[in-house]
Amino acid sequence: GSLAHSRMWERITSKDADDRMPPQDPAIRPLTPEKIAILKQWIEEGAGFKGHWAFIPPVPPAIPKIKNPTWAKNPIDNFIAEKLAASGFKPEGQADKPTLIRRVSLALTGLPPKTEEVEAFLKDSSPLAYEKMVDRFLSSSGYGEHQARYWLDAVRYGDTHGLHLDNERGIWPYRDWVVSALNRDVPFDKMTVWQLAGDLLPNPTQEQRLATGFVRMNPTTAEGGAIVEEFLVKNTVDRVDTTTTVYLGITMACARCHDHKYDPFTAKDYYSMFAFLNNTTDDPMDGNSKVHPPVLKVPTKLQSMRLLQLKNTEDSLFKGLDLSTARAWASKGVRLPKVGNWEISTVYSAANYKAAYDQVFAPETEQSGTWKPTKVANSLALNGIVKKDNAAVYLRTTFTPEKAGDFTIRVQSDDGLKVWQDGKLVHGFSGERSVSEAGGTVTLTLHEGPNKLLFKIVNATGSDGFNIGYGTPADVRIMKLGPIAAK
Repeated sequence: GSLAHSRMWERITSKDADDRMPPQDPAIRPLTPEKIAILKQWIEEGAGFKGHWAFIPPVPPAIPKIKNPTWAKNPIDNFIAEKLAASGFKPEGQADKPTLIRRVSLALTGLPPKTEEVEAFLKDSSPLAYEKMVDRFLSSSGYGEHQARYWLDAVRYGDTHGLHLDNERGIWPYRDWVVSALNRDVPFDKMTVWQLAGDLLPNPTQEQRLATGFVRMNPTTAEGGAIVEEFLVKNTVDRVDTTTTVYLGITMACARCHDHKYDPFTAKDYYSMFAFLNNTTDDPMDGNSKVHPPVLKVPTKLQSMRLLQLKNTEDSLFKGLDLSTARAWASKGVRLPKVGNWEISTVYSAANYKAAYDQVFAPETEQSGTWKPTKVANSLALNGIVKKDNAAVYLRTTFTPEKAGDFTIRVQSDDGLKVWQDGKLVHGFSGERSVSEAGGTVTLTLHEGPNKLLFKIVNATGSDGFNIGYGTPADVRIMKLGPIAAK
């Protein structure tokens, strides 16, 4: 209230360059005369100060009294009339019906009204015509679609991954859920809980799990130079920033590096929220897949009915079926032994194919040789491992069964093949063939503990390869049907 006693006024008007604020520095903009005048007025008026409006609980203001109270149809009109009067304007007359329905349609659905909708509104002369017209738009599917646009923009919805190859992202069921939730008027508290933690609820429904798409729309990548730990942090930071922006209406991003300068958020607050959202089990890398885990199947109502029909059909087929043979197979205990790590040897050359097949190279005598890790998948050809004519290469691994017993493998090769179990030759084929041709079956009598297996692949000319499948065709079926047969 007193300029004479204001330390601030003294500093901003001081003639002494050492005292004047802000300092006379080319890097600092000085206060303009207009801003100094505003500060002068503020001090003289009492220098009232309140916290930021965003952190002050709202209080309903007093409703202004207007000259023509009958003009106002609701309290908001009083404020409009007051502002118009202060600006020297008079309110326009009421809009005609075509204008009203156009305004409502654009506001609630984002689209102009259809011709038949306009005609129906024009024909309705009842006192509730306007309210009924509004209700029709509120109950239309277009309402949820239009309102969802704002929400989806805020929660960074996208049909692509957002980084690297920017592949397609199959998360559109979440978009459809948001539209449906708005059209069904799902309460905001439920929408919030389901989107942030629907999968953590007791016995979550498909809808509640689907809603967690909210926390799974961060940009993802599988770029070769990406560091897993770095993107785990990036993904969580994205979730923190999105959640606080959407639900608090303010950013906490500044507090990621330091206590917020103006808002009441500390770095500790930020990382407390970070910890809350850092409990997903999602892989930080997406593998460039449009349906990278976690994946939720969302059948339509028609598809759900069809699935139920198929399940009932399956149950009826098994009902009364003689499963004694299947149970016998299941009781046999057909189980895949634990397969150890695979290794591949160096390539051994010979004068011709026969010599390469017959010659005893170091791995056959259990000499050390040179080995390196490799991957051999079940029933998937491993091509180009010899890459040399009249030459051989060896693969080795271990089989460790749950219990001793016979187990069959199916082996194919391009070209020749020998198989040893614990140093004993148990299979041999000499000839030229493709790895895709039918190979041989080898029954291994496995003992308890690790069983050493050695494979020799001999190439004559051209391409080469090796393929191994576990179990006979009957074994494969029973390993798949075991749980059913056990019923």
